[in-house]
Amino acid sequence: MIIKNNVLLSVTSSDLDSNGVLRIPDGVTDVANGVGCDMVELRELHLPDSLHKIETSAFLDNPCLESIYLGEGIKKLHNNVFSGCQYITHIQIPHSWKSLGLEIELKMPRLRRVSRKNSAGETQIFNLTKFLHFYCETQPRRIGNVEISKLYNLYFDADGLAPHYQICLKYKNHSVTEKNLATAIAVCRQKLLMQEFERAAWEYEVLNGDADYNYLGTLRYALRKTLLTTNKIDSNVRKTVRQYIQNIPTYIKYMKQLKDKYKNAASTSQELNETTISKLLQTIMPLPRKRLVSQSCTRWLKRHPVGPNEMHSIVSHGYKNPGAFPYSWLKNIDKSKRGAATKKLHAAFKRATTKMYSPDEITIQPWRHSDEIAELTQKISEIIKQPVEIMYLDSGNFAKTYTIQIPGDKKYVWKIYHCDRDAQLLSSYHHDTELQNSFLLGGRRYYGKTKFRKICTAGISNQRGEIYLIYPYTEYTMSDPWIYKPYQNLCRYTLVDRNSCNFINNTLVDIGALRINYPRWHQPRYVSKIMNTVLYQSNNNLGYILNNYTSKQIKMAIDFINDKLSRNDLNYAQICKKIEFLKRGAKIK
Repeated sequence: MIIKNNVLLSVTSSDLDSNGVLRIPDGVTDVANGVGCDMVELRELHLPDSLHKIETSAFLDNPCLESIYLGEGIKKLHNNVFSGCQYITHIQIPHSWKSLGLEIELKMPRLRRVSRKNSAGETQIFNLTKFLHFYCETQPRRIGNVEISKLYNLYFDADGLAPHYQICLKYKNHSVTEKNLATAIAVCRQKLLMQEFERAAWEYEVLNGDADYNYLGTLRYALRKTLLTTNKIDSNVRKTVRQYIQNIPTYIKYMKQLKDKYKNAASTSQELNETTISKLLQTIMPLPRKRLVSQSCTRWLKRHPVGPNEMHSIVSHGYKNPGAFPYSWLKNIDKSKRGAATKKLHAAFKRATTKMYSPDEITIQPWRHSDEIAELTQKISEIIKQPVEIMYLDSGNFAKTYTIQIPGDKKYVWKIYHCDRDAQLLSSYHHDTELQNSFLLGGRRYYGKTKFRKICTAGISNQRGEIYLIYPYTEYTMSDPWIYKPYQNLCRYTLVDRNSCNFINNTLVDIGALRINYPRWHQPRYVSKIMNTVLYQSNNNLGYILNNYTSKQIKMAIDFINDKLSRNDLNYAQICKKIEFLKRGAKIK
């Protein structure tokens, strides 16, 4: 051993004792570069408290080195001081250290024990476990086949480990480390359920080959996203997931049917990706039947607002097509054959709607479905015995619109849309009741000359709800100030998407831009009549109210209007004058 000016310059095998222990004498302050390299007999290394600096590569490639005792004067280890010493299992660190440091974490993969003196001078030994990083595992307990322990992060204070720990859960060769026990249990259950899915998917591939690999990927992603977004994976969730796993062949069959149905669409699998189990099944599974209705239920629908799934259930149970086609389309057909011609027209529109609807296609080019348009044009001309022209208008996130015209007749809008593309997306844009709105808003005047055009006819596919609407097209230059006028809060419907793109000329084509105010439908009939007269009709009609309604009824209607009326409305002063006139006429205080 050569020491010069308190610097250790060289060490040989003769400096080791019989047990392979090397003790650097007290007083050494520095260790030079390459001092103790390639010493096969070295098993244990003791560094004094006087030592402050160890040069890089001081103890390289000592394959039998197992224990290191660092002195209290060492503040940090430089890179590669102990490189090549792969079998170090124990290290004693100075009291001033608050953590192990990257040199130890990265270069000592077999480290199992760390010793350190506390403020009282007592040596504490910490047994280590490695899960990507080193932890001190304490308080293990076993419950059946489950082992639970605390993993303390290797951060030290004056008395030992700082109170920062995670929970480790071990079950069937699965090890999960999380912040708390509930999260660890949830993650472990997620892994086990995913393992069950992978087993079932493997069995399916063995029996059916790997042709359905993409469908299995869709199911896998839906399961993973469902588990990650579920707060508590209890017995009910596990039961649902296991039932989902058992029905893998059924779900793949329905996804194949969906792809075959939209084989002419630009892409048919995008709306199945990045979704949860519930949304995926809502998309691919047949809709249930909830209630019995007659073939014609327009009047019933006006009194009973329904959601999209309930609407499709009604359709699945027999309800077909509300309304009829324009008379000008059927005038060349014998009266006795108009019913059969109407059914043929509906069938033609239904086939074209199903072909041209693209589930994941935000916008389309006019030429994308030119073959389908040509085929539909020819079919309609053959049925009604008149030439027909169909022109592309526009498309948006939910629908495509075309105009249909017989030469010399007015134009009609043919709108294709789908009402259960994404439940969250549709509800946020209020498109989930578009078909319902088409029955409720026919012919209603809104602002200025803007009207909700009456729906002539509509049809619904009974599998997933591809819907087509046909209504008159008004070629009238729209005035933007009317569209952006503050809307009334007393209507049965509220315009929530005041975008000029929702209007083609003066026709509101995006009926999903309206929110139906369901709670306000439950007012007595006379309240609605009085309210509509006060809000939308001239002063001359106020006498009709005074002659046909009692003071009590008028007072109830006025109270309802006052409770809902907004001072920001442009017609606020005029409405107040009408209310005062009714109060005087009905002698209401």
